[in-house]
Amino acid sequence: MFALKIFMRNMMLYRRNAMSPDECFNISETIQKTVYEQHEWSVANHINIYQSIGNEVSTKKLIKDAERFRTKYIHHPTPKPELNRLDIDLVIVPGLAFDERCARYGRGKGYYDRFLDQVPKTTFIMGVAFDFQVLPYKYKLKLNEFDIKMDTIITEKRIIKKRGTLKYKD
Repeated sequence: MFALKIFMRNMMLYRRNAMSPDECFNISETIQKTVYEQHEWSVANHINIYQSIGNEVSTKKLIKDAERFRTKYIHHPTPKPELNRLDIDLVIVPGLAFDERCARYGRGKGYYDRFLDQVPKTTFIMGVAFDFQVLPYKYKLKLNEFDIKMDTIITEKRIIKKRGTLKYKD
């Protein structure tokens, strides 16, 4: 199972890094707009959101607008998961690979799984990804007992919730 996780991470990282900066920016804009439209975003006061690097789905507009309009309290992941603020309403999580059952593979160090294991069960967990990073339903990521599933995954084409895909854009 470990070799399969490494292969999947490397394959998705390669595909993501092959995207042009313009393509990454444009698709990220669509994903961020969809995040804005979600009920969970609108009702959240305290949000833990990663600062995107490289060709990750950008979160820059979400962070900038929340800080500019002072509508949300933005918290960023700390270097040590146990030092993160825990009384938050929403966590926006990056990943390298997801499946349609809302499972996620991150970078492989368990950072978000350790953090998410500590937040209250009422905290909504939202993954954001490029659509190619989400495996079709017939494939299932192999999780261990420490892996935490997302409540929803937002891509440029669809919104995937634990109970299925809600919207699909052409």
